[in-house]
Amino acid sequence: MFPFLGFGSPVALMGGFIFGKWVGTLLVVLGLSVGATFLYLFGNYFLKELIREKFLNKFQNLEQKFKKSEFIYLLLYRFIGGMPWQLSCLLPTIFNVKVNNFFFATLIGIIPQIFLAVSIGSGLEKVIDQNSELPGITDIIFSADIYLPILAFFGLIVLSIFLRKIFYKN
Repeated sequence: MFPFLGFGSPVALMGGFIFGKWVGTLLVVLGLSVGATFLYLFGNYFLKELIREKFLNKFQNLEQKFKKSEFIYLLLYRFIGGMPWQLSCLLPTIFNVKVNNFFFATLIGIIPQIFLAVSIGSGLEKVIDQNSELPGITDIIFSADIYLPILAFFGLIVLSIFLRKIFYKN
């Protein structure tokens, strides 16, 4: 659903823990966007026919939407999520998305969820730094630096479920 639920989660948490909220977000978003773009290019050159064969029927209704306004729909697609990260990087090959549009829509579209994950990592670092002993799990969970990003993350999940119903309807 989000990079937070897959391979991006340890990267985002460590980015926040090591670099803080803002620099960590910048580095993780850039890294994931570049990696996603390379995966898209790989899929576009080597797996395009296989992807079209397997997934075109399921996502046929999105093809016209992507042709209308490629960047906007790709941006919504990245924000909403709803599928594993690697697959979400490969599916746009069906729609012949321009590489620039793919990169910038990914860069912008993943910022909210990555910022929240990086904020949790930064909050963990702050809680550990403020305590002379290793903090207990309740100290960590009830720290505002932890529970606020988690609550915002759940709010983002609810918003993405709502948007997914609109975006993916036939």
